[in-house]
Amino acid sequence: MRYDANHKHKTHDRLLDEASRLIRTSGPEGLSVAKVMSAAGLTVGGFYAHFESKDDLLNQAVERAIADFTGLLYDEAEGMSAEKQLTRIVRYYLSAPHRDTPEKGCLLPVLGSRMATMNEDARQVFAIAFGRMKARLEQLLTLMGRSDAEEEAQSAVAEMIGALTLARAVPDIGASDQILAASVASILSRLSIAEQ
Repeated sequence: MRYDANHKHKTHDRLLDEASRLIRTSGPEGLSVAKVMSAAGLTVGGFYAHFESKDDLLNQAVERAIADFTGLLYDEAEGMSAEKQLTRIVRYYLSAPHRDTPEKGCLLPVLGSRMATMNEDARQVFAIAFGRMKARLEQLLTLMGRSDAEEEAQSAVAEMIGALTLARAVPDIGASDQILAASVASILSRLSIAEQ
């Protein structure tokens, strides 16, 4: 059977999509070469045509998950004022839809507690992702005239990741909603952004 020139690239993308979904929902320990290959309709034997190793798959899947979520979070906010962009980011990140769809969400809460056991490349990607999120908030806070933009951005990102992690962990949906709402209010208040 002949494949078009983009077949390998498209297959590689499908494999990364499935791997990033598995990591978001089950963490790195849930990443299985057999599951990823099966989801793409391939046998395990074809794995090495796409990746050097399972670690290579893990690292690329982490990068894919981060890029996908970053695009979702930031692209729609372009053209808004810095304050509105920041408000949108905080509100979406700490929302029920984000909490309830980890397979499409931010990877940082999933990986945070597991970083110590992951390989150095994955840890570096995690650090870069955290740094990008912090830098984005810092940029918006600077545009808003905040002199403490770097410290506030780091604090806000840490609270967002922690609050989302807790909101996903508690079994009571009402308590989970309260965690999210309280953190939204706390962050926006601390950043001198009026509730909208």
